[in-house]
Parts: sequence; C-alpha cells; structure tokens
Amino acid sequence: MRHDDRVARETRGTSVVRELPTLLPTLLAVGVLLVLAIADDGAAGDLLLAFLTLLGTQVLPGVLVWRAVRPRDGWLVEDLALGLCCGAALAVPAQLLALVTGLAAAAAAAPLLVAGALLAVPGTRARVRAARWAPLPAWWGTLAVVPAVAAVWVSVPVLRSTSVSWDGWGASYVDQPYHLALVGEVTHRWPPHYPQVAGEPLEYHWFAHAWMAQLGTVSGASLDQVLLRFAPVLLTVALPLVVAVVAVRLSGLAVAGPLAAGFAFVAHSLDLGAFPEAWTPFALHSPTQSFGSLVLAALLALLVLRWRGEAPRGSLFVLLLLLVVGGGAKGTVLPVLLAGCLVATVVVAVVDRSRLRTVALDTVLTGAVLLVLMRLVFGGGEGGMVLTPFTSLARVNATRFGLGDDLTLGTGLAITALSLLVAVVPVVALFALLGDRATRTDPGPWLLLGTAVAAYGAFVAFRHYGLSQLYFVMTAEVAVAVGAGWGLARLWQRAGWRLLAGAAVLGAAVALAVRLAGGDGAAGSLTGSWVQLLVFLAVVGLVAAVLLRGRGAALAAAVAATACAAGALSVDPYGRSTPSEATARTPSAFASDQVEAARYVRDHSDPDELVMSNRHCRSPRRQATCDARRFFVAAYTERSVLLEGWAYTMRANTSVESPDENPRTVPFWDPELLELNDGFYTDPTRQAAEELYERGVRWVFVDHTAPYDEAIGDHAVERFRSANATVYELSGG
Repeated sequence: MRHDDRVARETRGTSVVRELPTLLPTLLAVGVLLVLAIADDGAAGDLLLAFLTLLGTQVLPGVLVWRAVRPRDGWLVEDLALGLCCGAALAVPAQLLALVTGLAAAAAAAPLLVAGALLAVPGTRARVRAARWAPLPAWWGTLAVVPAVAAVWVSVPVLRSTSVSWDGWGASYVDQPYHLALVGEVTHRWPPHYPQVAGEPLEYHWFAHAWMAQLGTVSGASLDQVLLRFAPVLLTVALPLVVAVVAVRLSGLAVAGPLAAGFAFVAHSLDLGAFPEAWTPFALHSPTQSFGSLVLAALLALLVLRWRGEAPRGSLFVLLLLLVVGGGAKGTVLPVLLAGCLVATVVVAVVDRSRLRTVALDTVLTGAVLLVLMRLVFGGGEGGMVLTPFTSLARVNATRFGLGDDLTLGTGLAITALSLLVAVVPVVALFALLGDRATRTDPGPWLLLGTAVAAYGAFVAFRHYGLSQLYFVMTAEVAVAVGAGWGLARLWQRAGWRLLAGAAVLGAAVALAVRLAGGDGAAGSLTGSWVQLLVFLAVVGLVAAVLLRGRGAALAAAVAATACAAGALSVDPYGRSTPSEATARTPSAFASDQVEAARYVRDHSDPDELVMSNRHCRSPRRQATCDARRFFVAAYTERSVLLEGWAYTMRANTSVESPDENPRTVPFWDPELLELNDGFYTDPTRQAAEELYERGVRWVFVDHTAPYDEAIGDHAVERFRSANATVYELSGG
C-alpha cells in the first residue's frame, strides 16, 4: 500500500490554512463560473445575498449536523461539502415552517435553532467539539475540481443562453418557467398548488423548489436569479466535490475522490442514445435532479457509516431528514436507494448478522418514507410512467441504429442488451470491490451496486412520454461514481499507477478512433455507433475473462481503458444545443416588457390574488394540438393563475389512455372554465367579469400574441401597458 494513497487519520487538528491547497481550486472554480454566469445580468448583488444566506443558514448549521454524526477523524472539506448537503436539507422544513406560520423569519431561524440545540445538548456538543480534521494530500483539491471545471466548460453556454435580464425577445428552456413558477408557489402560499391551474393540489417533487425559496425568502434575492444563476453555479461546482468527499469517506483512500468526481461527470452520459451530448449530473435544466443528487450523496455516506457502527444512534434523525428531503426533491431517489438497501440487507444477513438490525431498520425506514411521500407529496400517481419492459430503451436507441419505429421483439431485445452493456461500464469498477477480500463483506459496495442496478433496471422497465425514465439513470450517477472511484482506487493499490496510466492512454486512443470512424452524417454516425458497441463489448469481455482468472493488474488496465474511452466518447466540449435569444415569436419565447408587466402584478398584488391569462400553449399560433407547457405568467408574477398551461399536472398526466398519448397535448378537462377564461378576452362582458371576480381573479394579464379585445378596459381598470402586454385590475363593483 502506498503511503500517499490512504488518507491520514491523525487525531490532531489541522488549521484552515493547511487545508487551503485543498479548498482553493474549488473556490476559484466558483468565482470563475460566477463571473461567466452574471457577466450580462448585473446580478452580483442578488447572488452575494444568496451566498451569504447559504453560508449563514445552511452551511453553518449543516456542518454542525455532520460533525455530530460522522466519526471523530475527518477532513475540513468533508465538513463543508456534506455540511452543505445537511444544511440544504434543513432549509426545506424551515421554508415550510415559514409558510405554515406566516413568519418569513422562521426560514432563517429554524436552521439556526437546530445549530443552537446541537451545541446546547451535552452529548451532541461533545461530538461536535471532538471532531478532528486531518490533512488531505495537497494534490487532492486540484484533481477533485477538474470535473467541476469540465462541467463549467459544458454548462456556461447553457447559463449564458438563458438571460435573466435583456431587451426585446428572449427564450429559455421550456421547463425553466415551470420551475420558477413552483419556486414562487412555495415562497408565498401554503398548501402548495399547481401555480398554472389554480386550485389543483401540487402532486410533484417540489422540495428542491422549497430549498431555493428559502434562499430567496431569507436573502431577498430575486427568485429568477436564485433559480437560473445561483443554484446552477453552486451545484455545478459542489456536486463533484461532494461525490469526491463521499468516495474518500467510504474508501479511506484519497485517490478515490478525484476518480469518483471524474466518473460523476461522464457516468450517465455513456451513450444511452437519447442525449449523446454531455448532459452532466450537474443538470442545469433539472434543478430537482441536481438537488436530489446532492442529498443522495449524503444519504449514501450516512447509511454506510451507520451500518459500520461509526455513527451514533441519534444519526437516525438526520437519516430521516435526508430521506424525506431527498425523496421529496426527486421522485427517483428513494426507489433506487431502497433497492440498494434491500441488496445490502440480504448480503448482511448472509455474511455478517451483527449488522443486520441496523441495516434492516434503515431499509424499513427508507421504504416507509417512500410510501408516505408517495401518498402525501406525489398523490399516489405514477406521473405518466408506465411499465413496458424492454420497449423504452429500444425505442430510445432505434433511431440512431437506423431502425426507426419498425421494431420487432427480437430487434428490441438485441438493442436493449447491447445498450445495457454500454450503460453498465462504470459499474465494472464497482464490481472490483466485490471481488476484493477487504471490501466484499462491507455493506457499502452492495448498497452502491444495488442502487445502480435498480436505476438501470428501471430505465429498461419503464417508459415515459417525455423520456423521464432517464432520470433513474441520472439518479444512479452518485452511487456509480462513488463505487467506481472506490473500486479504481483499490485497483490502483494492487496494480500501480503506471499500468493505469497506460490503460488510460489506450482508452483515449480507442475513443479517438471510434470518433474518427463515426465521421459525419447519418451513415457515419451509424458506423460509429456500431464500432463503439464493438469496442465496449471487447472491453467488457476482457474484464469478464480477467475476473474469472483473478488477475488484478489486467482488470485494472481494462477498467481504466473503459473508463477513459467512455469519458472521451461521451463529453462534447461544445455542450448541448442551447436556446438563443429569439428574434421572433417562437415557442417558449417572451419579451422583456412582458416580464416587466408580470413583475408589476407581483409588486402590486397580494400572494393569494389570482391572475388570468389569455395564452395556454407554447406556440402563439393556432395549431391542430395545443402543447400546454405555457407557464410564463405564473413564473414571473409569482401568483397562481386561474388557467394558463395545464401540462405537467397530475390530472393531465392521468387523463391519457395509452402510453403512446402525450399528456402535454390533451384538452383541458374543464371546458366551461376554459370558455369563461378565453371568452372574457375575446368578448368581454360584465357578467363574465363578475364571475371571474367571484372565483378570486383580481388581475387580467393580456399577452398580445394571443387573441384579445380592447373592450376588456370597459370592465377592468388598466394598470400597465407595453408593446407586448397589458395588465388590468378587476374590481368587485
């Protein structure tokens, strides 16, 4: 064993100054991304307030929570990274408390009260004070932050393409107004409802939105700055660091951290066919996925610590907090985690019954929390997910294999099998832990393996109209990355760095050859796809042969080559194709003066007052079907809308009769309400105005891209007018 591979565990403390080489690269990465993100927005003040709020009301109490449950020996970067996870989880119930009580101060006070309680209780105070820091190698911080820099490389175009302030027409990713509307909902109202259709109970994973709402509530920062700038910047840099810390904590090997962080960047991008570009785990288009991954990382670390007997009994309360928040942040987190817990329970029951009680207890708790959340948060619905084994993955990959939709059962099974071989490549390194005497009886690797396999299995088994089954794979990234980093670190010890470096060079050469073979155009792409599959089949076959013979050095070389090839094949340095500023009225486009009109409503209305809108569809032009993903008014007014776009609601998702139907284009379920709403815009009457007022409508938002009649002014008072929007106020007289 090399002395610099295993993390030092001295009981003496170390100063923050000695840890600066570890922390400085991360701080520099945050600074660079902030500058790039806000260069055109003038958002420095809002982001500074949000950052100070994060430090004071989340990181500070979160660090105390983690120090109270971790072993005595640890690292400063661990306390900060996993303290962020715990503090972010604390922010969610704090925001809910503020909503229920109507006291905005509770959003800041509740986490600080938790911190005070930890220091006031003798037992937890003793653990917090006894927790020590040991130094990580000086190179650790630089290598661990490389994946974050790569994520910045890919992510900045996405950040810059979504403006927060601009002149004229602009556009955003279609779901970003929806997320902004949800952040506004859990900032102002309780109980939460779908903001785009007033009165519809919110049955969706919305805890990530509550986390962002807490930042906005306490700091006063604009919610769009928090959602579109602060949260992506924070999570893009924090997630690889958190993954690296968890890998070091579970393995005890410093080198496992950078390896795990690198795997996290490419883990789910192993060309499942739907998104060949680098859709990193730090998904800017999915704040729920990013926040869920953050909490899942802390869950994995705490579960393994508990199962090893290294966490106190009181850690059960922290586990419960993380389970509830993680499950409510992303619906895919707890199902795959539960599968991992079940696998660990079975293994422990066979190899080490002394741990069975704790492992079984945590497994039952995970299942119970999942059932409660399914009922209370998700409304018992499946959200458009249907069980159609083997069809999902086959259809996702059919186009790129030149087969279109004409799939036979045999073809579908063949594509599924080949694609899965590509998808599980990162798990190969995790399997190395199961063949190692030092780790095969540890429940940690089995937890990671069960979580990963369940995620890939769910992707194969389920189908969703919007390809949301891919989020199962994205959820597994943390577990796969930690396990792969841990496994490679063990192989590093057994094989040495020269062999691994040579294998990495070989993998890069193979990846380059595959890219060159792919060429340009459909034919070249098809050729490249098959060559890539053959390469991975050959590598996986080599790994299988080595496993049978038990040759650790060859296994290390095969895993390293595969990992490097996977990364080179997956990462597109130019990022995804991203929306640009619209110069015409394209779907999802909106004008800066429309945002100004919506902000006027926000600033002159009470949170419970309803707004109405005359546009429900993405496209401003009349089409045969209406894509009802229009959430602009709800997003920028931060108010509930009588009826805007009805997509994504549970009622719309459950209204389709076939998995081939798209619930985003189903007709609205209450035609009378739709007629009342739209009729007032095109043929306004006093009777309609009075009925709308009785329903709680106080503000009439007129989008000039949709039909309307200026006679609205005969029944409502004009309050704001611009080139592309008008705002009226309804009165009860």
